[in-house]
Amino acid sequence: TSSGNITISSTGGTTTLADAVDVTGAANFNDTTSSSSNTTGAVIIDGGLGLAENLNMGGNLDVDGTATMGSTLDVTGLASLDGGIDVDGAFTVADTSGNVATTGTLGAANTTISGTLDVTGLASLDGGIDVDGAFTVADTSGNVATTGTLSAGATTLSSAAVSDLTDNRI
Repeated sequence: TSSGNITISSTGGTTTLADAVDVTGAANFNDTTSSSSNTTGAVIIDGGLGLAENLNMGGNLDVDGTATMGSTLDVTGLASLDGGIDVDGAFTVADTSGNVATTGTLGAANTTISGTLDVTGLASLDGGIDVDGAFTVADTSGNVATTGTLSAGATTLSSAAVSDLTDNRI
């Protein structure tokens, strides 16, 4: 039992404690050696590290293995995920306006859109269109235009205007 400071000094060697160390007060490590791997730095721990409270860091976080979060991961800045995203539950993406924006291709297989899909540019639908309700196609003038053949099965027209009656047009 001591009431003052205890100093353990080693001249150039390593000081080894052969048993557990239990510190009641704050522990301060003054060495400022930077870490570039999991075996370098001012504090190197060979086993696991358990923390009962918050971890606040002033530098980067580099994880060599899998990072598992038991709750919400809240990222304030840009999250750069070079290997992709694997999501087992709901996946929600929104910018500050509530919109989703991409500069590349957005692929979505077996996706249901419960609201309106509003496309400003060209919508390329290589697999066709399956419409259960009303289907309306019109350009900005209100007309339907095609540069190829327009085929229709059993179709009822309430009115039609034909402007070219040359051979094989009807």
